[in-house]
Amino acid sequence: MATLAAKADVLREQLGLSPAMPIAQVIAHGIAELGLESSTGKLNLVGKADACLEVIGVHPASLSVVAAPVAPLAPTMNVVVATPIGLPMMPNINGTYNGPEGFRYDISNANQNGDTVLAKIFKSGRNLNISFEMRYAFADNLWMGRLPRHVHGGADIRWVFETDLSSFTSSASGKPTRRFTKRADAPAPIQPVAARPSNPQGVNGGLWDRGVHPNGGPRDDQLLPVLTVCCAGPFALCPLECMAAWGCTEAVGCVSSLPGSQYLCCLPCSANVRNPLWFCSQPLGWAASHGQLHTVMALVANGGDPHACNLAGFNAFTDAERERHQHVLSWLRQWESAGKPTPGFRAMPKQPKRADGLISTAELEGCWACTCVPLMATAVFHKRATGPDSLLHEGCLLWPLPIPFKEHRTRQAGTNAFYKNDEPGNLDVHPSRSCVTNGPSCSLKLCGC
Repeated sequence: MATLAAKADVLREQLGLSPAMPIAQVIAHGIAELGLESSTGKLNLVGKADACLEVIGVHPASLSVVAAPVAPLAPTMNVVVATPIGLPMMPNINGTYNGPEGFRYDISNANQNGDTVLAKIFKSGRNLNISFEMRYAFADNLWMGRLPRHVHGGADIRWVFETDLSSFTSSASGKPTRRFTKRADAPAPIQPVAARPSNPQGVNGGLWDRGVHPNGGPRDDQLLPVLTVCCAGPFALCPLECMAAWGCTEAVGCVSSLPGSQYLCCLPCSANVRNPLWFCSQPLGWAASHGQLHTVMALVANGGDPHACNLAGFNAFTDAERERHQHVLSWLRQWESAGKPTPGFRAMPKQPKRADGLISTAELEGCWACTCVPLMATAVFHKRATGPDSLLHEGCLLWPLPIPFKEHRTRQAGTNAFYKNDEPGNLDVHPSRSCVTNGPSCSLKLCGC
C-alpha cells in the first residue's frame, strides 16, 4: 500500500502544485479544488487523500511504492523514503468497433485525461442518437457505465477488452453479451496514455465544445415530470428555470442571449433571473442540480454567475456536488481556471442550402410559437437541426401547466414535411420557412437565433 507521502506526490502532480508544499497543505488544497469539503469533514488525513485520488480517477490501491535509499543522516543509520513507481497507465480504446446484427460503436475520449470515453451506437450505418459515457475502472481492468434511461431502462453496462485491445465483450444487466471487433481501417493503439496529465484544469482548449463534454443529464431517481408538477407555480413564473431543468439547451441559450440581460435579475430572459417563489433560485442552479451540463455551458456563456447563491445558500457548484453530478462540477472548475470567460452562446454550425430545392433544416432553426385550436394551447420552442433531414424541438407547453418537451422529427422523403419519430401520423408541414401546420395547430417562427 502506498504511503501518505506517495499519495501526496500524485496529488501534487495532478493539481500542478509545488513539490515543496507540505503534505497537509497539498491534501487541503485538493479537498477545496475538488469540492469535497462536505463529504470528507470527518475523515483523517489518509482518508482525505484517498478521497481526492478517487475523484481524479486514481485508485489508492493501484499505487505501489519502492524503497529508494538516500544519504545517511548518521554513520549507523540509513533512511529510506517511499517513491511512487508512477501513475497507472490507461489503455487507448478510441476507434470504431463492429458487432453483431449491424451494431457499431464509435468510441472517443470524453475528457482530456483519457479515463472516460464517449460511446455512440449505430445500426446498419444509421446513427441511433444513443450516446453515453464509460469510465475505466483501474482496479478491475474494465470499463463501466450506464445506458440512457430510454435504452433497456438505463441498465448498467460493462466492457471487457482483450489484451491487445482489438475486441471487447459488452454486457448490460439482463441482456445477452455481445462481442465487438475493432475495424481494420481504424488506427491501432500505439501506446497507453497516462491517466492524468499535469494540471489539466489550466487547459482552455475545447472548453465550450459540447462534443468534448457530454451533457450527462439527471439521475434515474430525478423524475422531471414529477418535479414540473410539484413546481408548477415557480416554473410558470419563470419558464427559463423549467427549460434549464429539462436541459433545453438551444432554447435556453437563445432566450438568455439578449445583451446586458445578465445584469438584470428581474428579466424573465436573464441568465441570472431570480425566482421569488423558490428561494430566489436561478436557472443555473436547476440545470446543475439535474446534470444538464450543456445548459450550464449555455447560461455561463451568456453571463450566468455560477457562484451566485440562492436564499437556501446553494449555488451551481454546491448544487452539482449535492446531487452528485461530478461532470458539471469538473467543467465549472475548468471554466474558473480558464479565467471565467463569457463568450456568449453559440448555436451549432448551420448547414448550407439544399441543392434539391427543399427547405434545409438549417433554415428552420430558431425560436417558434405554436397555438392549437380550439383549446388555444400555446407552446414556445426552439428548432435545432440535427442533420440534413432531422430536427430536434425543445421547448415548453404553457397551458394548462408549464410542461417542457423534447421531440425528434425526421423529414418525409422528398418533401418539406417532418414526422415525429415513432409517430408517422404526427406530421409538421412547412409551406414556408417561417410557418408550420399540423392538423388543428399552427406554428410561426419568431426569430432565427
